[in-house]
Amino acid sequence: MAAVGVCVSVPAAASVYEVTPYVRADNDTGAWQERRASLGASVGNVRFGAQPVERPDAAAQKNVCVDVWSLDSQHAVDARVVVRYLLPDRAETTGSAQQPLRAASTTKP
Repeated sequence: MAAVGVCVSVPAAASVYEVTPYVRADNDTGAWQERRASLGASVGNVRFGAQPVERPDAAAQKNVCVDVWSLDSQHAVDARVVVRYLLPDRAETTGSAQQPLRAASTTKP
């Protein structure tokens, strides 16, 4: 049984802080949000790798990949990966002055 890599392309300078796999059985029409899995976990007949792997893709991009194994060769599955990341502070790359983050809403006492 061979693994399939599910990859997401992100900027090369990105610092990845969360990788979340999702899985649905073939013909499952449930919402993806309800099919969240965990790295290293088995869900039904699907197993996810314990650690994501980052691979260079191009000068400005890299791939964040998770290995996925289907333990049932008779039924198809759909797998997705959501990658959350931060980019370096723009002031570091552009030389512009830093601006503090402003709240989207205010609360009154």
